[in-house]
Amino acid sequence: MKHFIYAALIGAMGFASCANDDVVSNNQTTTGALKINAGIALHKVTRAFDNQWNKGDEIGVYLLNAGTTTVNGDVNYQYKSNIETETAEEGNFAPVSKNAFLPSDGSAVDVVAYYPYTTDITDGVRSINVADQSNQAAIDLLQAKATNVTRLNPTANLSFSHKLTKLYFTFTSTSGVNLDRVTATIGNQHTNINYNVLQDAISLKEGDATQDITLRKGDSYLEAIVIPNTVDGNAAANRTLTFTIGGEEYKATLSSATSFEAGKKYMYNVEFSQTGVTLTGAGITPWTEVSSNETVVVTGGIKDVYLFGNPTNWDHRDKLTAKGNGVFEWKGNIYKNQELKFTLEDNGDYNTYQLMPNASGHENKTIEEGESTYSKVLYNDDNDNKWVASKHGYYTITIDTKTSKIKFEQTEVPVTQLYGVGDALPSGWDLGNAPKFTQDPTNAKIFTLDVTLRAGSFKLPLWLNSGFECDFLMPENADAPLTARKVVRRNYPNTYDGNDTKWKVESSEAGDYTITVNLEDMTMTAVKKN
Repeated sequence: MKHFIYAALIGAMGFASCANDDVVSNNQTTTGALKINAGIALHKVTRAFDNQWNKGDEIGVYLLNAGTTTVNGDVNYQYKSNIETETAEEGNFAPVSKNAFLPSDGSAVDVVAYYPYTTDITDGVRSINVADQSNQAAIDLLQAKATNVTRLNPTANLSFSHKLTKLYFTFTSTSGVNLDRVTATIGNQHTNINYNVLQDAISLKEGDATQDITLRKGDSYLEAIVIPNTVDGNAAANRTLTFTIGGEEYKATLSSATSFEAGKKYMYNVEFSQTGVTLTGAGITPWTEVSSNETVVVTGGIKDVYLFGNPTNWDHRDKLTAKGNGVFEWKGNIYKNQELKFTLEDNGDYNTYQLMPNASGHENKTIEEGESTYSKVLYNDDNDNKWVASKHGYYTITIDTKTSKIKFEQTEVPVTQLYGVGDALPSGWDLGNAPKFTQDPTNAKIFTLDVTLRAGSFKLPLWLNSGFECDFLMPENADAPLTARKVVRRNYPNTYDGNDTKWKVESSEAGDYTITVNLEDMTMTAVKKN
């Protein structure tokens, strides 16, 4: 939408703000100095970022010989809003360092003004980069021109118009979907331009490549200012619009049939629900009003999955490996009675989507090998259930988000660490201080421990985080001598009673030893040091 401004002066000229068909007349001056009064009186539509002038807003002004692009006098006059409040519908603009004066010989000039002001301008050409959308006012390019302004005809009618394109997505949610962290990007966008203020011409910067732009998020909307497709080299192409919410990613294509035009605001309605996202065109509105009703097909799915629970100590989330086509995989140790569930974002916050065994409630489900279904649940006080392991194991978990299936496969926990426990060791039966074997860096099957042995017995636990309810390496028989080299692995719960075998150290054998365990041939050697 164009914004009309009238400036009256004697011996000088005045400028006003970008407003919606607003008429503002300056008090005439007798000094020839430029005075700017800016007003917004009607539709309150001015700049992309807000509907008012802000305190400190600045515009740049050029005087050109009438009908040319030749600058008359100084260049890039700087005028600044001096309103007293933070924002105002009407405001005055005052020169920062010098006034602009109309030619004293009575010759005509054209008046060109632009927003936002910059000192980084050469021969009337300034650059703008729209990659960063966080400050919309800084990239909302406006320009106005009034022709044949003279001392005898000092009124400059300035009509500011937006030179770029606005995209605006209003979003709502149903079924309690939390939109606090919704984000969106639009792809295939050029971001760097040069703008010739004097010629009112936009061109792409040489070598500028297309990229994704992250939209700015407001309370219930997402917005972006983009480069019009009318700019040479920026022809309309299919653009991927990506929404991310609750760990799910939804994509839509804005087709090349929609060509973004300068000064137009393209509006869409976006509705998020637990089953997906609906995106419909709501028209093209002021800036410049143009009828439109575009419907965009949205497809989506889960973007990331994280395991969350006892295996990660509840304060950390393990990201599953994406295998393609909506399938994710996790491999690792899970011990008896450990609980787990899955999040779709790297957090465990309330009102975020999580994957649970049941659609509601707090009843946990015992892990069973094989395939079963899961539920995508909005985590809150009423919904928090988990899978629980009934036995130790090394698990491969496969989640297919296309079919809502989860598969558990369990094998024995691999030996990646080894400890010693027993009254033959200095730490005794205290698992919290159990000495840890060193794994050979060149052969992961070999573990060694330098330790002082005394009269008593010992065995070798494979981990410490489940107490004595873990898997052990033991001698084949009870009270086995240090010379008994054969090692067997016994997995919990088969580690009690007759299966709870240990090596026995006699008092005559006490001393400093190097104990070596070789998993390739399942042997243990204890060599006494001199």
